[in-house]
Amino acid sequence: MAENRFCLALTLANRAAAQWTEFNFNSFARVGDQWVGANENGLFVLGGPDDAGEPIAAWFEIFVDFLQTIRAKRMYFGLESSGALTLILTFDDRTAHARTFTLTPDQPGNRQNGTRIPIDRGDAGRYLRQRIANIEGADFSLDAIDIFLSPVGRQKAR
Repeated sequence: MAENRFCLALTLANRAAAQWTEFNFNSFARVGDQWVGANENGLFVLGGPDDAGEPIAAWFEIFVDFLQTIRAKRMYFGLESSGALTLILTFDDRTAHARTFTLTPDQPGNRQNGTRIPIDRGDAGRYLRQRIANIEGADFSLDAIDIFLSPVGRQKAR
């Protein structure tokens, strides 16, 4: 049985694509109010707070091209989470200088939270990669990312 499948889903309403790795199903569908996955071993109802007793690891990455070199001044995240999250910021693929933050909700349960990220003078570049991951299977959703920017130096005319 294959255990490392790749799944790609497209939301037709807004043309947004999502992908999953380590997805152990060859198909899935909504049946009534539940999602069901299928593989060589049968049908499985998808849901619940864990995966066979293990916390469900979830993460996503956002890549931004600013079209010029910028410096981040302030950064705010609006989110809902049942537990702590990890945020990794990387400017211009400088993985040696990636900064890691723990986003801890200030309200219990899945309630709206706002978090400000401390920014350093070195947080600058043309590209920004943001990776957000749950810790110990925390359920989460991200509502907003606000980044306040300023250009760095003069840009050459083209």
